[in-house]
Amino acid sequence: MIASPRRFRLGGIVPALRTPLIQDTRVWNASLPAAALVPLQVRDFEPAVCVVKPGDRVKEGMILGTASDRSLAVHAPIPGIVREIRRFDLPGVGETEGVIIDFQGEFDRLGRPQNLLDWKTLSPGQILSKLQSTGVIEMSRRRLGFVDSLRSLVSSSATRIHIIIGAFDSDPLLRTEETIVRDFLEPMVGGLQILGYLFPGAEFHLAYNWRSRAGAHTLFSRVKKSVKISRISVSDYYPQADDLMLLSAVTGKELPEGTSLAQKGYCITSPSTLLAVYQAIALNQPVIERILTVTGGALGQPRIIKARLGTNIAELLRECGRLTKEPAKVVLGDSFQGIPVTQLDTPLTKDTSGILVLEESEIHEEPTKECIQCGLCASSCPAGLDPMRLYKMLDLGHSSHAFREGLDLCTTCGICSSICPSRIPLTSSFAREKENIRG
Repeated sequence: MIASPRRFRLGGIVPALRTPLIQDTRVWNASLPAAALVPLQVRDFEPAVCVVKPGDRVKEGMILGTASDRSLAVHAPIPGIVREIRRFDLPGVGETEGVIIDFQGEFDRLGRPQNLLDWKTLSPGQILSKLQSTGVIEMSRRRLGFVDSLRSLVSSSATRIHIIIGAFDSDPLLRTEETIVRDFLEPMVGGLQILGYLFPGAEFHLAYNWRSRAGAHTLFSRVKKSVKISRISVSDYYPQADDLMLLSAVTGKELPEGTSLAQKGYCITSPSTLLAVYQAIALNQPVIERILTVTGGALGQPRIIKARLGTNIAELLRECGRLTKEPAKVVLGDSFQGIPVTQLDTPLTKDTSGILVLEESEIHEEPTKECIQCGLCASSCPAGLDPMRLYKMLDLGHSSHAFREGLDLCTTCGICSSICPSRIPLTSSFAREKENIRG
């Protein structure tokens, strides 16, 4: 008897499988950019300290910005000459500094055989330091501090370590994680073995959905003799990929928003992060490229693309054929929590798992109306909240009351806003208030 897919306890929705679905899910290698704009900052991190200047010649993978405890190392995705260091507006970050490199010279890695390093000669501390210096982050999850999570896990007082791999995407429009699980088997095995070496005796849990099941089953068969691993089928309910929702489905544990998962003995990661771990430790390769989904109704040929960081969005869209319609919105990430962009010269960054180029019929934007008391927001909330009630409290200036009623438990998953027939901006209101409290 086949067990039913697991899911989190409350709320959630099943997103519609909107067209166009990607027909060709092979990874497409994007053309190299003539120039790359490399940001020195990634989302919630502090900016890296720039160590190059205009006129400097840089090699592929050379360090551009050094890391501190609160920043990430940044490396050159292409060889060339530094044209300028300039400030620009980066979606999700704001005004920040970036390094513009004009492509020139030969690659040290691209197209050349890569020697595998004997990483088992490294100590756990050396592996963590290498992950830090190569700029590895959580590549496709909202929580980006991967190395910090691993360090916390090392110092955790938990009696048992659980590492959960969410081998699926948060949005059915994205196909990034399932593609990596399917097409990068050896790096997936290597990444799991490296984490197993870091945490001897850790229990691994490979969570997959119906679209990623074939790749997940193959990976499980290949790695089960080298690490202690189980495989768990999870539902297609959104936000199943959220850390706490995935933890709930896999282990049955219910932890409140804001809990330090690492201190409780849990690490939740993604196939794209395992790929970065393998490349950093086994190949000594910093994070200078990533795999992402580029899709949406305005594109002629949606693709899974591997591209160098710093490539601008317009160039990536050209890899997907001509635009069939004028885009109504371009979004970095998924359709629930993604960041809208207005400038197509925005560069590809480490944390961009997808680019959605949406036509008018896909965005469902309408004028805001009065609440019709349908209750859809409350019945679908995975945190068990009443979003409309909280929204009214904030609208009346009663922030403290809203937090007493659970606003701090809101994960800003975006469900309430997406299903509200009156198009009330519930999620943005909650996110803004939570940000005000933090800052």
